[in-house]
Amino acid sequence: MNELDFTDIVNNIIKGFLMGFLIAYLIIYGLRPSAEYPDNILDILDNPWIFIILILLNIYIIQWDLTIGLLLLLSIISLILDIIIFTDGEIFNNSIYLNTLENFKEEEDDDKAEKDKEEEDDDKAEKDKEEGDDDKAEKDKEDEKAEKADKAKKADKAKKAGEADKAEKAKKAAEDDKAEKAKKTKKAEKAAEAEKAEKAEKAKKAGEAEKAKKAGEAEKTKKEYKNKISKIIENLKDFLKFMRNNNNI
Repeated sequence: MNELDFTDIVNNIIKGFLMGFLIAYLIIYGLRPSAEYPDNILDILDNPWIFIILILLNIYIIQWDLTIGLLLLLSIISLILDIIIFTDGEIFNNSIYLNTLENFKEEEDDDKAEKDKEEEDDDKAEKDKEEGDDDKAEKDKEDEKAEKADKAKKADKAKKAGEADKAEKAKKAAEDDKAEKAKKTKKAEKAAEAEKAEKAEKAKKAGEAEKAKKAGEAEKTKKEYKNKISKIIENLKDFLKFMRNNNNI
């Protein structure tokens, strides 16, 4: 085996490794909009000048090997489109180059703080409700005691006056009234709980529908971009083949 054959073997191994790496990247991340990028790739948001280096490097790689160069170009374009979708198009604003990733982290922290605040408010409301229920139970107990004392007083008065029958009727009427009130209160509480559950279910369904709609729109936009890019790549590849054929002629 001469030196030339050894060099060709090494070049083929390097090309195969690079080609496999780029194909794996496109399959795992580039062509999957829902895939979550590693943090070191998202650092490009803070350093957009890296695209200039990648594009210059891609020009030299195309001259070295057309297939690897086109795969790298497709990877760069896919990364740019994913960043555009990830930032909702704000990548073209000058302000996003300052600290985009930091802004996203701040928004995430704000959402977390808002969620914690809502949970704290819910806990506080529940605690207030429990305290209100305890106060209400105490008040009902006192009212019941007062009512019993009043009934005893009336019964004693009726007994002394010889109106035992009237006292019995009054006691029965009071018990019926109390039972009716308790029944109405329980029914009102059930109705309020049912209404609250229904509102929560509607809000949840509305949020899920909105989220699904946004995901569908993002997926549709990504597919449209990638279809256009695929056509551009095909045209570019045909053009390069045409130029190579002309040079061979």
